[in-house]
Amino acid sequence: HTSLSDITIDYSQVNCISFTGVSVLIHNNTCHDAGWGLYMAYYPANGPVEIYQNDIYNSSHGITIGGSGTNNVTTVKIYNNHIHDYANWDTTANQYHHDGIHIFGAPPNAYANDVWIYNNLFDGDTGTNITAHVFMESGSSAWTVSGAAKIFNNVFLTTSSQPIYNGLLAYAGGTGTQIYNNTIIGVTGNGGSCASLTSTTSVLFKNNVITSCDTAISANTTTFVVGGFNYNVYAPQGLTNEFVWNLATYTSNFTTWKTACGCDANSLNPADA
Repeated sequence: HTSLSDITIDYSQVNCISFTGVSVLIHNNTCHDAGWGLYMAYYPANGPVEIYQNDIYNSSHGITIGGSGTNNVTTVKIYNNHIHDYANWDTTANQYHHDGIHIFGAPPNAYANDVWIYNNLFDGDTGTNITAHVFMESGSSAWTVSGAAKIFNNVFLTTSSQPIYNGLLAYAGGTGTQIYNNTIIGVTGNGGSCASLTSTTSVLFKNNVITSCDTAISANTTTFVVGGFNYNVYAPQGLTNEFVWNLATYTSNFTTWKTACGCDANSLNPADA
């Protein structure tokens, strides 16, 4: 990939490691300047898989997990990785959208289940074409139907002044997912979101620190376990709509947000204190 106008490469076919199988360990590698750095395509009888202690950079996708047909993968653990710097895959036409971790499926039968993402650092220059550091899809490319993820102890950073399309953490689908103890720091004024939750049920979202995004959090068609959206800290954010609930409530007032979502009773927002 040579310039902003160069869209000749199929980035999904340029990998450091392309893999599938049972009881797979991918660890202690340095991977850089690939399109999709580590790529796991679903095949029958996949998993468990562990991806850990890798340094992945200058790739449009750090880790990609996706499939088609009737194939699934069960128990994926992604931890202790450093995934960073996607900007060298920017294009004027947004040909290569950027994700640190991208997990998707192919309904009705190709899905992932039991995904763990923890103790990872996402940072660097995220470029102009970033979708998310972690992007787990719903809809026509849903990563799961009823599976759950655990996303915890991660640090999400960006130095880019460009918009973050879906949120530094963009999670959708499934049921019973737990998202906790994460630190998410954006760049005020880039029009982006720190966290986005969509079309998911029985979510736990606790003990997260979120700051410096124009939208701290957007939660749409989402339900939470009782008391399960709480004890978060929202340090000063950006512009007028720091909190979005069900695409109906757009507010920078923390009390209005708590009333709309019925959540965050014990959370803090110093900017609204």
